[in-house]
Amino acid sequence: MVAHLHVPGRLKLSDRMSVSARLAIAFAMMICMLIVGAGMGLASLWGLNQKIEAQSRVRTPSLILAGRLEVSILRATRRMRNVLIVSDADKVKAELAAIRADQQVRARLAADLGRLVTSAAARELLQSINKAAQAYGTSESAFLRFGEDGNLE
Repeated sequence: MVAHLHVPGRLKLSDRMSVSARLAIAFAMMICMLIVGAGMGLASLWGLNQKIEAQSRVRTPSLILAGRLEVSILRATRRMRNVLIVSDADKVKAELAAIRADQQVRARLAADLGRLVTSAAARELLQSINKAAQAYGTSESAFLRFGEDGNLE
C-alpha cells in the first residue's frame, strides 16, 4: 500500500479558499443550473407553442370542415329519402332544390378543405375522398335528373 504523503508546502485548493469563497462558488453553480433549467423549460414551451399553433391553424379547421362535409352528405341523403317518401309535388321540388344547394355547399367545403391540407399523406387521403365524392355526386346527379323528370317510381 502506498502511504499518503503530506507535502507541507502544497495545500489543496479547497484548503486555501475561505468559507465565503466556497459558498459563493456553490451559489454561482446553483444559479448556472437554474439558468440552464429555465432555458430548457423555455425551449420546451416554445416547441409546445409551435405544435398548438399548427393544431389551431390547420388541423382543427380541417376537422371542422370535414365534419361539415359529412353533415352535408347526410343531409342530402335524408332529403333524397324524403323525395322518395313524400307524395306532394311541391315538397318534392323543394327537397330537390335543397339537394342541389347541398351539392354547391359540398363543392365549396371540399375546395376549402383542399386549401388547408398540407402534408402529402393528407393529400392522398383527400384525393381518395374526392374520388368517392365524385362517384357519389354522379349517382346523386342521376337521382336529381330522375326526380326532376318525375321518374322516381
